[in-house]
Amino acid sequence: MDDILTDVQSFCCALSDTATEVLALGCPNLTHLNLSFCGSAVSDPSLRSIGLHLSCLKELAVRGCVRVTGLGVQSILEGCQKLKVLDVSQCKNLQPWLVAGGVERWRSTSRDVQFVVVSTGTKLVR
Repeated sequence: MDDILTDVQSFCCALSDTATEVLALGCPNLTHLNLSFCGSAVSDPSLRSIGLHLSCLKELAVRGCVRVTGLGVQSILEGCQKLKVLDVSQCKNLQPWLVAGGVERWRSTSRDVQFVVVSTGTKLVR
């Protein structure tokens, strides 16, 4: 399974933190992963597993995953050094991290990560 470069699991409500960890351990060469709209299946522990094991990841989408918070996003940003695009739009529990300047803090580093988010209050952020 190491030659798989892209995996799309979006809308997979049966996904769990354990399944995400198995995916990350079994496919360490993934470069693109879409876990969008997996409801409450994807959480911060899922993102921690991804950050620890998917070092080749360039794009990650967790759009609409309601259990994702700033802690999980930090795990991804710290672990996935090749990450270029992170879609966290419609992650309702990410709002405190956004309001606290989470995106701006990462933009101030030398890392060039494009964040896709919907809003912080009334302001659109990209």
